[in-house]
Amino acid sequence: MSPSTSRRRLARILPLALLIAVPVACRDLPENRGQDVETLIEGKRLAEVNPSDIAVLPVANFTDRTDLPLDQLRRAFYEGLVRRRYSPLALDYVDARAIEAGYTPGQFDEEAAMSIAIRGWDDSQWDRRSLLQLDVEVYILSGDRGAMGGPLWGGSRAMTLNLSRDRGRAVGEADLMDLALRHFTEDVLGALPRRDPLQGD
Repeated sequence: MSPSTSRRRLARILPLALLIAVPVACRDLPENRGQDVETLIEGKRLAEVNPSDIAVLPVANFTDRTDLPLDQLRRAFYEGLVRRRYSPLALDYVDARAIEAGYTPGQFDEEAAMSIAIRGWDDSQWDRRSLLQLDVEVYILSGDRGAMGGPLWGGSRAMTLNLSRDRGRAVGEADLMDLALRHFTEDVLGALPRRDPLQGD
């Protein structure tokens, strides 16, 4: 398989979606978070690479919907990485340097990149029952040009979020959606090893 074919194949399988939130006041995530995430690891393990700077790429939307809160989901993952001791690059920095043709490993001088892809989104019962069904893929890719952006960690997650108990205390629909996406990303990132700030620094 040629490098270009490998990159195209990787681009198709990359991105994922994530989970349901925990109050951010709690610095340590519950041990059972992420236990249902289907994890894929190829090549070097994420803990061995121990990347600090991560570029969170724009969310890929593989549904036929054009009204999904892609930026909210991306921001939720960004903030989740910070809570796990990673240092994601500023989103506007990444966007200002994005290449329309696709992501090239190391183009932001990052050590790794997070790819997020929405495969399914069902909010047909959101207004009536505060239920949201998601099917997302999330991968952390190597920023090493020699590794051609191969995945260090990743997986897929399909789940139903029930925010009925939170609707009364949410300020509005945007606030409630923020909470749902934070729940989702925290659950997904529960399977992500915390970065060791002493290793390699």
